[in-house]
Amino acid sequence: MSYIKNFSNRTSFAYQFSVDNKQDDDLIVLQQRVQERNALVRKRCREWNELDSYYKLHKITLMARGPRLHEGRRYSTSLPHKYAVYFDVYLSEDKEATENLRREIEEGYTPSMWRKKCEFENKARLIEFYAEQRLREAAA
Repeated sequence: MSYIKNFSNRTSFAYQFSVDNKQDDDLIVLQQRVQERNALVRKRCREWNELDSYYKLHKITLMARGPRLHEGRRYSTSLPHKYAVYFDVYLSEDKEATENLRREIEEGYTPSMWRKKCEFENKARLIEFYAEQRLREAAA
């Protein structure tokens, strides 16, 4: 069962509700809705071969809440989920996924193709770097 924990100390419009565990029915429904919407956005953008600013991908983030001191360690920014008393649920734009979709539409790269391209470019930079080092050593 989801609930609003405390609205007076919220600074984010992304906050949706709080849950006691990750198997909460409301959380699962929200996750399914976001997955379905993201699938529709991807399908529409691929069919029309364009990414409109209206069509954005979203993600759900769970932030663990509870006591910050565990096993002699103080967690000041991000509490590990295993120590959570409850979770705050946030719904926000997934900028990385949106960028991946934009890259796929405009440049034709899927995320896996983009990773391979970046790996090859990095290898090429390393080869060039080591070649320049050898030239400097040979000149000295």
